Amino acid sequence: MPSVVKVCTVLFKHWRWRVNEFASILPADERECARRYHRREDQERFVITRALTRHICAAYAGLEPHAVMFRRTSFGKPYLATEERACHRRIEFNVSHSGDCVLIAWTEGGPVGVDVEAVEPYRRVSSTEIASSAFSADECAVLSSVTAEETAATFYRIWVRKEAVLKADGCGVGGPLKSFSVAVWTPVGTRWLDEVSFTSSDRVWSIVDLTPAPAHVAAVAVPLGAIVEKCNLFPE
Repeated sequence: MPSVVKVCTVLFKHWRWRVNEFASILPADERECARRYHRREDQERFVITRALTRHICAAYAGLEPHAVMFRRTSFGKPYLATEERACHRRIEFNVSHSGDCVLIAWTEGGPVGVDVEAVEPYRRVSSTEIASSAFSADECAVLSSVTAEETAATFYRIWVRKEAVLKADGCGVGGPLKSFSVAVWTPVGTRWLDEVSFTSSDRVWSIVDLTPAPAHVAAVAVPLGAIVEKCNLFPE
C-alpha cells in the first residue's frame, strides 16, 4: 500500500491563548530557546510550534508530550530519538513556519519535507539576487519570464518547492540548491514539475503545492507514490 503523509496547517492566532500551557510541556532547553527571541510574538510562535509537534508525535508514539525527545541529524533535520520510537512505529516528521502559519507533516512511510513562506511583495533583498545564487538556470528563466506583479509569487513558489525537496532528502537549505529544477520555462508557459530527480542522493521526489493560508505558499516533498492528506488543526 502507498504511504500516507499527513500535512497539518496551524494558524498561530488560533493558539496564542494556550501559549503558557504549551510552554509547561517543553523541556528547559526549549524554553530557553524561546526566551532568546526578542519579540514576544516570535517567542510564542516557537512555543506553539514545538508544543504542537510534540503533541502529534506523542499521539503516534504512544507517549505523553513532555516525554518526547528530539534529536537532529548532522544537517540539522529533527527526528524522534530512537528510544522514543514506541510501538514499532517509525515516525518521520518535518515542520516549517512563516508569518502566521505553521505546517507540520508526518508519516510512517519514509522521509518528508515541507516548507511554507509568507509572500512579501516588496522584499528588502531582490528576489533576482537570491535566484542567481540559489536557482537553476531553468528556474531563473522561469522567474525572468513573468511580469513584475507575478515575480514575488513565482519566486516563493520555486523557493518552497526547492526547500521541501532538500528537507525531505535530509540536507536542508545548505544543500545543492542549483543542482535540480522544480520548474522549467516552455514557450507555452511555466511547467511546474510534479517529480524531481535529486542527483546528490539518486532519489526522486514528488512535490505537492499547498496554499495553507492567504498570502502564504507552501510545498511538501514525499517519496514517489505517497498520498498526501491535508488537514487543519484547531484548538479543542
